[in-house]
Amino acid sequence: MELTPPPRLETHWFVPWLVLPWNSLLLPGVRLDKDKRCVDRDSVFVQGRVIMNELASSTSLLEVYYVGEVGTGLGPTLEFYTLLSHCFQETSHQMWREVETCVLDGKTYVVAPNGFYPRAVSQTESEELSSLCENFTFLGRVLGKALVDNRMLDISFSEPFFRWLLGSQEKMGLAAIKEIDEVLYRSLKQVEVFATQKDKIMKRDDLTSDEKVDLVQKITDSDGMTLEDLCLDFVLPGTEIELIPGGKEQLVTLENVEEYLGAVVNFTLIEGVRRQMEALRHGFSTVMQLNHLQLFYSNEMSQLLCGTKLEQWTDEELCTTLQPDHGYTASSPAVKHLIKVMTEFNPEEQRSFLKFVTGCPKLPVGGFKALHPRLTVVKKSVDGEPDQYLPSVMTCVNYLKLPDYTSPESLREKLLTAIYEGQNSFHLS
Repeated sequence: MELTPPPRLETHWFVPWLVLPWNSLLLPGVRLDKDKRCVDRDSVFVQGRVIMNELASSTSLLEVYYVGEVGTGLGPTLEFYTLLSHCFQETSHQMWREVETCVLDGKTYVVAPNGFYPRAVSQTESEELSSLCENFTFLGRVLGKALVDNRMLDISFSEPFFRWLLGSQEKMGLAAIKEIDEVLYRSLKQVEVFATQKDKIMKRDDLTSDEKVDLVQKITDSDGMTLEDLCLDFVLPGTEIELIPGGKEQLVTLENVEEYLGAVVNFTLIEGVRRQMEALRHGFSTVMQLNHLQLFYSNEMSQLLCGTKLEQWTDEELCTTLQPDHGYTASSPAVKHLIKVMTEFNPEEQRSFLKFVTGCPKLPVGGFKALHPRLTVVKKSVDGEPDQYLPSVMTCVNYLKLPDYTSPESLREKLLTAIYEGQNSFHLS
């Protein structure tokens, strides 16, 4: 009998099916080969492109290790996808709408509070467009490989982005603008007031044609401004791209305000990103057939590829998912200290802890319960006072080796020291 997975993430018994590697679903009972690749941390983006091009049609699991480091396995591989995710967010690639930016370690990154969406550009053939399409093809392959190998990316895409991936982009309208650029959305809503008032006047049966025209000409917004006071033309806001031929000379008036709104929304969401998103879909299809995604909604795709949003961890959650072993039990003071410290982590500390222990700063669908192997804490034997030693990890098996610290304060201090000093390298402890 064929097993058909149920249609929604909300059904709790569907979650285990979702978090299984796609490879294991495609080839049940077959032990998949691993394709090991050595990567230089200073050229992750360049080498990542080569790797994804070569492995696009391969069913082998990608496994990464780094130049000059002995660590290999799941942890370094998850970190590779994390590093690659960060590379795509660099402003130098000019791939995304830039709502905000931040500087970290000398590099500038795009910040997208509602998730990333492509920057609308002229679709006329150019060197810029070709470069963008190459990067989006690369990104499509990364998305496909991450899904097939059951890896997560440390980047949040907007819901309209996933609608494009799923092929339902043509249904998007003004409401979708809010999901990618709230400033532009508020500006367009201000303009929409004029179109709405005009429409109400034109539908009134108690007015003559001349009276309607007279009232339309008197339309103002809540501040008493007319549409002409806004000095708009048919140019995409924030760019030099003309929405119609001669758009720089065409003012937005009450006669063409609906056309203007439609043109801005259509170019921002659809026409101005069409080549980039078609390139992304092509890249994805070289790894996995796009029709396999028809099972999912956009929010479900986001959870599969980018993990779940981190919430404050609770005692109950950690007590039922954290597995003490090899010297520790659930009643061990050190385990209780660890749980206390973890429940007090702020969001950035949560991300850093997860990256330290697993190699990825996010949790999969299902949270800690979905980690495979389970997050395990074992007693680290030391010579002397435990408070003088740092914890260590085995990211390939989600293993935290913890000295028997005397207090939560000491545990927190040593754990955070190990987290922040042990970043960006995998060595023997």
